[in-house]
Amino acid sequence: MFFADACSPYTHHKNGVVECMIRTVTEKAQAMMIDSQAPVQFWGEAVNTAVYLHQKSPHEGLKVKNDHDGYQVPYKTPY
Repeated sequence: MFFADACSPYTHHKNGVVECMIRTVTEKAQAMMIDSQAPVQFWGEAVNTAVYLHQKSPHEGLKVKNDHDGYQVPYKTPY
């Protein structure tokens, strides 16, 4: 049985959110590699660090609705 929405293994997903996230992580890793002038062999560590930093950073998805006036305020991160 063939599914039109199925993706091949080891390829990008057909999802705009996922593709945007892959691009964001790749650009962060590239920026770190260029800035540090690290050898290419550290590419995997740069990607892991970019994902770690992205997860620890506050962003638009971290909003909670305040009951008093309906204003949305971001969560405070413990870091």
